[in-house]
Amino acid sequence: MNKLLIRFRRDKASETLADARMPSCMMAARPPRSGGRALINERFVEVGIAPLEHGRLCARMHDF
Repeated sequence: MNKLLIRFRRDKASETLADARMPSCMMAARPPRSGGRALINERFVEVGIAPLEHGRLCARMHDF
């Protein structure tokens, strides 16, 4: 069980590091892995890239 947990955490850390290295313009092509609703609102809706309606639609899809 410990080896499985260690592997999982290592893989998640690698994914997070890869996301941090990715240019912000590339984030639109790849959905965020965690905190999706907050990231979409923060990176796209609040800065005006996407309209508020798209943020609401993403929130509803996330809840679904």
